[in-house]
Amino acid sequence: GGRRGGPGGTAGGMVEGEADPGAGPIGFTSTGNGVQTSGGGASGLPEVTEPLPTDGYTQPGAQANTLSAGDDAVSLIRIDGQVSGDPLLPHHGLVISAGASTVRGLALTGFPALYNFLTGELLFDGTAIILQGSGQNTIAGNFIGLSSEELQNGGNSTGIRVTSAGNTIGGTTPAMRNVVARNSVGIALDPGADGNLVHTLKIDRSFVS
Repeated sequence: GGRRGGPGGTAGGMVEGEADPGAGPIGFTSTGNGVQTSGGGASGLPEVTEPLPTDGYTQPGAQANTLSAGDDAVSLIRIDGQVSGDPLLPHHGLVISAGASTVRGLALTGFPALYNFLTGELLFDGTAIILQGSGQNTIAGNFIGLSSEELQNGGNSTGIRVTSAGNTIGGTTPAMRNVVARNSVGIALDPGADGNLVHTLKIDRSFVS
């Protein structure tokens, strides 16, 4: 394990990487075939409190998008809130408060809302990525609400929620473009989310609110 993925370093490597934020980007070199999925355990992944560059495209067989129209990316590292979590104790995906972090080449799915079944009141807004605190993060080349091999499933209540300033979501090159789909809200820019740049391919039920 460790920050650079080591043998068996799947999405759980992000938990190990939290302990050593200065060691360089988290890479992935899992020996498993196909998509490697982690739920982060029953309580989810820990909050990112130190700058943390993460690159899922280091996983063998993964590739960033090369198409100016369409998307041929292959994302093989998936964080899914439904894998090991309790549906009555929901959690978010990545909560980044440190700032100056990069998330690239991941699929984040399965973080739904939780409602009071009697009143319909929203109790918890499951969110794949939350950018809070220091800002200046880059979210690029990810699948939010679906994965590259599974275009029909995996939506979140909110794909990306931004409360911090100066973040970049997506980019001007094909490799930096995110696919945000199958979420009730694609990208939410809350009060205080100033000076953010959003360049994202938005399809289906995904939009900026």
